[in-house]
Amino acid sequence: MLVYAGHVLTKVPAVVTGLTLQNRVLASSMYPSVHMSVEGFWKFMTLALNSLIFLLMGFAVRIDMQLAYMAMLLSRFVVVTGVTTK
Repeated sequence: MLVYAGHVLTKVPAVVTGLTLQNRVLASSMYPSVHMSVEGFWKFMTLALNSLIFLLMGFAVRIDMQLAYMAMLLSRFVVVTGVTTK
């Protein structure tokens, strides 16, 4: 347990330091056009990695849960669009 706690505790200061220095370093050492490009790249990477995480989570969900989810989405579609039979 102590090995695991030490493993986690070595990463926490690195993340805190990175978050603290991020705005200062980016604002002072880059041209505005480079700053916008870097910011756009990281926004794209965030979107891509979040999509990958949710895709992998979807593969881990059992089939019956996926069917229940699809049924829920279909019922939402029917309610929102107002599809009725006459």
